Amino acid sequence: MTIQATFNGKHNMSKSKVLLVLNSSASWASHWYSAVELSQLTGLTLSSTFSLVYRLHNWRYIRRRGAYGSYEYAIGAKGTRFIEERLPVSVERKIQPNLQKLVNKYLKKT
Repeated sequence: MTIQATFNGKHNMSKSKVLLVLNSSASWASHWYSAVELSQLTGLTLSSTFSLVYRLHNWRYIRRRGAYGSYEYAIGAKGTRFIEERLPVSVERKIQPNLQKLVNKYLKKT
């Protein structure tokens, strides 16, 4: 039995946005994103994104490569499990349309 995460506050929603972008990256141009790119793709502020990717990396939800100041991130096994086991489909359906709009906007710029 898996425990469902609550999505009443903003923290699991923010985490879910980042993880969904990283998990979906296989169909986009790159599997690794900088914090700046993740901020643009999720609509989160840059300071929130920096804080979030730091915590997600420490909790092993995401992988990190590069040197200080130029890290890039990809989803880890624990992040994939969070999406598959703990993220309710209703929440994913709520998040996905907004993420898709941001992704389309981002891809037009690149």
